[in-house]
Amino acid sequence: MCAAGDRADTRLLCWRMQNPLPERQADRTVLLLAAMLAGLAMLGPFSIDTYMPSFPEIEQTFNVTPQQMQLTLSAYLATFSIMTLFHGAISDSFGRRRVILVNLAVFVAATIGCAVAQDFSQLLLFRALQGLAGGAGMGVGRAMPASTPIPPGTTACRAREKSEVDFPVDPFRKARLLVCCYLATI
Repeated sequence: MCAAGDRADTRLLCWRMQNPLPERQADRTVLLLAAMLAGLAMLGPFSIDTYMPSFPEIEQTFNVTPQQMQLTLSAYLATFSIMTLFHGAISDSFGRRRVILVNLAVFVAATIGCAVAQDFSQLLLFRALQGLAGGAGMGVGRAMPASTPIPPGTTACRAREKSEVDFPVDPFRKARLLVCCYLATI
């Protein structure tokens, strides 16, 4: 039906025939996807940025040294970076929605655990659990746009191609480009 050598307008028409969503629904879907990707991508860095200013108070609460406090950051970053490598493959195997929901539940539970930790070892454990779950936003966030159908030759398609090249430099670029593409089509 649609060949690879067809002109861009023919490919776009073929894509619209195969994806019969109304134009407004497609625009809302792209906007929702961009917002969700931005939220998932910011979850991990946000939990570091909001946590670091409270180091002195946490040191006093648990009566630990600054070096011990840095262990909580190391535990978070180690598990975050390791699981970032695996969340994309796990989401391909078990489904992106399931992986996102499970990891969000684990992240929320670990955050509550950090807030109610009775001693330093519990805090360290819950920070490591936060890192395990926080890496899902980056891994699954990379996998989702790659499998989302976008019409070839459109601004959104070019933005996705560019963001896939630049993604390691700026994790929020993908979401920003999708939002900009959406706003440009209004």
